[in-house]
Amino acid sequence: QHLKQGYRLTKHFFGHEVLRKENGSQWFAVIEWSPKPLIDKAETLTKLFKRLSKDRAPIINYAISQCKISKKKAEYVGFESLARTVGSISPSKDTTSFEGKCYNKIEVSLMHTTDSSIELSVKTIGRKVNHLCSEKFFIANSVNFHSEVFLREGIHYLLFKNLNEHQIESFKRDGLFFFEFCDSIAENIPELLKTLSLIVSSLGLKPNALFNDNKPPQWLEKANVDFIKETTGVEWLPRKDVNLVLDEKYIKDGDLLVTARLDGVSQIIESSSGGRASHVAVALWIDGKLYVIESQQAQYWPKSGIQKNLYRDWIKNEINAGSHIVHVPLTEEARSHFNKDEVLRWFASIEGLPYDFNNFLFGANSKSFAPLLDANLLAVGFSVFEKILPEVTAKLWSEGVNKRLKKKGLSISEQYDELKRRNLSFSDIWTLPGQDRWRCLNGLSTIDGSFAAGVYQVGGIFCNGNEQSSEFIPRDIYNLNIFNPKPELPTVCVENDPDLSFCQLSGRYQMRLQAVGSFKASTDICPSQPSKYLRPEIC
Repeated sequence: QHLKQGYRLTKHFFGHEVLRKENGSQWFAVIEWSPKPLIDKAETLTKLFKRLSKDRAPIINYAISQCKISKKKAEYVGFESLARTVGSISPSKDTTSFEGKCYNKIEVSLMHTTDSSIELSVKTIGRKVNHLCSEKFFIANSVNFHSEVFLREGIHYLLFKNLNEHQIESFKRDGLFFFEFCDSIAENIPELLKTLSLIVSSLGLKPNALFNDNKPPQWLEKANVDFIKETTGVEWLPRKDVNLVLDEKYIKDGDLLVTARLDGVSQIIESSSGGRASHVAVALWIDGKLYVIESQQAQYWPKSGIQKNLYRDWIKNEINAGSHIVHVPLTEEARSHFNKDEVLRWFASIEGLPYDFNNFLFGANSKSFAPLLDANLLAVGFSVFEKILPEVTAKLWSEGVNKRLKKKGLSISEQYDELKRRNLSFSDIWTLPGQDRWRCLNGLSTIDGSFAAGVYQVGGIFCNGNEQSSEFIPRDIYNLNIFNPKPELPTVCVENDPDLSFCQLSGRYQMRLQAVGSFKASTDICPSQPSKYLRPEIC
């Protein structure tokens, strides 16, 4: 019937059919949302990742760098979030408006709903930039997804038809979110899915291994070096590709080992926090042998959770994984007060407990991070995974939300209901700090930064007051004033890297840590934001 009325049939990337028609300054789109979810089982997800990972073009760095914007008063080119919530529409909120990138005002109205359809109108009003600029939106709730591009000024009608009862109920409960993408992301959703594949693999969840080797390939390292330079202004300079197993006599109890991989995930942490590292571990002599203790979880690592490894085994694994490693010693004063016996007792009580996925994403949106991620978009995304990968979803999302809501076992749809009852959004609770006393499904768990903070707190050389150790990130740790900012380096370190302040043990690029030993508190208390990542004087 629509084809007879002049509509043309197109196929959307998400798999559903769209009928389109233009009439003067009015545009009509009829979207046939499939009753079948975009990803309905784990096998579908794996096949999608395999298909998308065949092309090894640079992924996350390309996607984010295309979002860059010029900051008028900044010293470098910064970046904005991959997507942000600009509005939502629901039966209880039938209109919303916001300023677009191309238009002064965009008005979205709910025209009508039936038991099987939803019709919206989108008015683009007052073009403010050139006529090639287009508005790109991801329109979604916890069940269905659609992206739409609005190029011309006028009224655009979107009719979602042939919806089943579940889809209508989802709209009544969750509404529809409008997420604004930067100028290239909407056309590069496959790139984002490949990025997701890389992130999930790097976190150790392994739906599909992208690389045959543990090391990131050289093209990916170079791409991420370019990404960091473009988004933060920091340049990772090449160095001699030498690996140094530093003589154990130079490594003392409590010294910090700081690492980073140029794999994409590390660069999200770096570019968001202004740091130069993505992981930290602590050296400890036990029964005459040098060990490295840490909270670890990664595809490239032999085991997961809170663990200790002999130093020589640890550094071998890190070098095999393509890590950049830097040794950061304690100050002599801090070392003299370090209570190793207390640390050993504490470590024995938690060894083997899991890595804290529950705080991984939530830490990524503290007030010390650039807004790369949007909480509502993540909630929509995880609602897709909840049924096919429930354990992954619980680890990365649901448990963290439920703890902040002081609830147990809520599904994402139930979280929507609870937030609506409290007049809150996912964005409101996302920045709430985790609590050290929380216990999740697997009991106590920590990430690498919070584990290191715990070591130094138990060891008696760092008092975090009212701060939560769970909020500490790698930059927070090496910035603490318990570390020596100007250590005397062994001769071999100077010969390898004569212009570095710390001994670098591996990596093809120089790893220059900034502000080592300069602060007494974490970024949760001492926030820093792009572009200069400066902290208040009180710190």
